[in-house]
Amino acid sequence: MNEQTVSNTPTILLVEDEALIAMAERVTIERYGYRVIIARSGEKAVDAVAGQPEIDLVLMDIDLGPGINGPDAAKAILADHDLPVVFLSSHTERSVVEQTEGITSYGYIVKNSGETVLLASIRMAFRLHDAVRARMESEARNRALLDANPDVMLLFGTDGTIVDYHAVEPPTLLVPPDRFLNRHVRDVVPPDLADTAERSIARVLSTGEPCIVDYDAYDQSGAHRFFEGRFVRGGSDSVLMISRNVTERKHHEDRARVLSEMLDAAPSVIVIYDLNGRFLYANRKALDTYGYTRDELLAMNLCDLKSPQSGAEIRDRIRLIERDGSAIFEAENRRSDGVAILMRVYAKRVAWGDLPAIMSISDDVTESARMADALKASEERYRAIFDHLPHGICYYDANGVCIDCNDAMSQIAGVDRSALIGFDMNTLDDESLRSILRRALAGEDVRFEGPIGAGLFADPKWIRSRNIPLYGAEGDLHVVAIVEDLTESRRLQRDLYLSKERLQIIAQNIDDVVVILDLDGVVTYATDSHLPLGYPPDEIDGIDGFLLVHPDERDAARRLLADAIRDHTPMAGTYRLRRYAGT
Repeated sequence: MNEQTVSNTPTILLVEDEALIAMAERVTIERYGYRVIIARSGEKAVDAVAGQPEIDLVLMDIDLGPGINGPDAAKAILADHDLPVVFLSSHTERSVVEQTEGITSYGYIVKNSGETVLLASIRMAFRLHDAVRARMESEARNRALLDANPDVMLLFGTDGTIVDYHAVEPPTLLVPPDRFLNRHVRDVVPPDLADTAERSIARVLSTGEPCIVDYDAYDQSGAHRFFEGRFVRGGSDSVLMISRNVTERKHHEDRARVLSEMLDAAPSVIVIYDLNGRFLYANRKALDTYGYTRDELLAMNLCDLKSPQSGAEIRDRIRLIERDGSAIFEAENRRSDGVAILMRVYAKRVAWGDLPAIMSISDDVTESARMADALKASEERYRAIFDHLPHGICYYDANGVCIDCNDAMSQIAGVDRSALIGFDMNTLDDESLRSILRRALAGEDVRFEGPIGAGLFADPKWIRSRNIPLYGAEGDLHVVAIVEDLTESRRLQRDLYLSKERLQIIAQNIDDVVVILDLDGVVTYATDSHLPLGYPPDEIDGIDGFLLVHPDERDAARRLLADAIRDHTPMAGTYRLRRYAGT
């Protein structure tokens, strides 16, 4: 990192024009021990790097609004500064990614990839930048050696004394020549390295076969290096060691190992297959998802995860990806136990060494698809109930604006449904309705029955309603109003009351006994004119009406009632009545 870094805290320049996004990313990054400086434009980013040498890494958004964009700002920075630049964007479109081509960068992070990906990418960028810097230093040292021999050669006597060496530049040696020439290896290098050298020399002298060993040591500059030493016969009384610096290869292997571990830890299924569908790589998630061992899956073909009839579809899709470079789709695969799973797949054309291949990143969406289907079915059932309920349903938001209603509500209101949706209930003329609205929006379950004036309704109505406040997952308020139109019911009740009053007036002013029977012949009403018969008023209702008829004529009276009920026709008959006393 930059030698002028403030204290020991790595400093990151975050170039982001969206203030909220910048603050959120800053909090995330600083939580892991980094210091973050924010620049809101490309121009400010260039000025910040020029004026603040403590900056160690640039996290650059691509689209920065007015002014220069992220790629241009990166070019301007890299023209004068050796800093790792990592691009950060919410876009994965080819046209956007291509803007970063030709720019030395250390990663391309897709926004919302998650905290783990963001931090892992930053750490990887630092490591890659350090490795690149180390590689550049190594290449500078070894460039001259390539003209002759890139390796250091040491000639040992049979007793382990270093008798000669060859190196184009002495600084490439672990120690200066005057400290090792004609001296025993134990007097020059640490004991563990001396042990390795002595064992290798003895083996070559005894077998005559080359011996190859790996070792690491610190060179004259104090840098930790990795070497491959090849010991061979240098003559009858000597052994030649050819030492090759393999530090860069070791770093590449370490990086490859880290990348492999990252892929194995990824939450998505990641596989690579050739253009014939033969698997070349599978991460741990792929093995767990499909239920195979790594050896089993790598011996399979993509078609083995599909139904037999899917072969042509797979070949067509591979040709499509090969032509277009990438594709996003859903596919049904099968686990080792035969269970079908639905995968959402992002596939991209890649190179696997010299072999053209396809990398597939996919997630199991079986459960989410099932839930989506269940939700859709539930919504359809809800809509069917909503649309066909005889009661009016009105759904309005926290501002009192109707956002949905059913046809029954439209009929009750006497206006078209389209006129109700979007209607602001705060504009109602009727104070009763405005009061209900205010109480419901305050969170009260409001019940109401009574008359209301015009405003929401084409004509005055008598309604019964319940306004139920509902809270969403994020606390947002909506209200469901269930409305029943009682206008006609109230009219019928009023007409019935008036009819009863008229009947009572008539009955009270005639001398005839008037009795109303139900279909079973039970008395439900009797006028006061029955009083001369001697029946108590509180006993007449509910008795068998035919008890009022003389016993000799009761059967005839029953038959007359049965005929009237059957034929729905008035019937007349003359009968003697029986007094309460029995006469």
